[in-house]
Amino acid sequence: MIVLNQKTSLSKNKVGGKAANLNKLFRSGFVIPTAFALSTSVFESFAKEAKVFSKILDLTLDKSLDDLISDTAEIQKIILSCNISPDLLSKVKKTLNKANIPLLAVRSSVNVEDGSKFSFAGQFESFLDVNLEEIESSIKKCWASCYSGRVIMYCYYNKISPSILRPSVILQEMLSAKKGGVVFTRSPKPNQALIEVCNGDVNHLTDGVVEPERYYINQQNKIDVIVGGSHSNTSQERLRSVVDVAREIEHTFGCPQDIEWIFHHDQVIILQARPQTS
Repeated sequence: MIVLNQKTSLSKNKVGGKAANLNKLFRSGFVIPTAFALSTSVFESFAKEAKVFSKILDLTLDKSLDDLISDTAEIQKIILSCNISPDLLSKVKKTLNKANIPLLAVRSSVNVEDGSKFSFAGQFESFLDVNLEEIESSIKKCWASCYSGRVIMYCYYNKISPSILRPSVILQEMLSAKKGGVVFTRSPKPNQALIEVCNGDVNHLTDGVVEPERYYINQQNKIDVIVGGSHSNTSQERLRSVVDVAREIEHTFGCPQDIEWIFHHDQVIILQARPQTS
């Protein structure tokens, strides 16, 4: 279990892109939920024990797409059918109990995602409101999602060898939210950020369950256009606080950002940030 809320830099190869970005956010002074990661080496140990690691190494681009999808379907079955070691599960649960985290967001974090060229946005699975009894299943589902058909197709057409995919898993404190959303620091409108807001958890928006409020905000923090949603009920002060944080994150990472956030106790909490690729 690797603590993400620490001042030591963590690499994508060790904890995956999403977790490495969260660690950088914390080191840069932004507020993130309490979070831990199961490293890519934890997955490799599991895969070797499950006799599936050699099958992963064999996922090379000299195979046809049909063969790759067939092979990864078998890999997924094996991952989901094998048990995580009782010793590891015990350590995970003890750590989370000590941190007083009863409910989790369990998120995939893969070594190749959230780069400047290939984001893999929406390709890997996350699970919300997970309790400690459900944690083993959720971890395995995150691992398995790294080898789904849609991921393999994305790799194949972007000439990324699936053999190099290594999943980590983020175990993130599940925080209640009255509002959440996504902010894009660069939008189709020049020099304006786009904020999408919904009531409750941000996954309602990202899963397409609700129609969000949408706000364009220019460099002077003037709200330029409001569209979508049933009505506007987010204060200008709150919108400006979100975009101020988002622009600081863009400066920190040196490129436009796609950021998921929530308001928790009137504070902007960052759930994840990744480069905008479109």
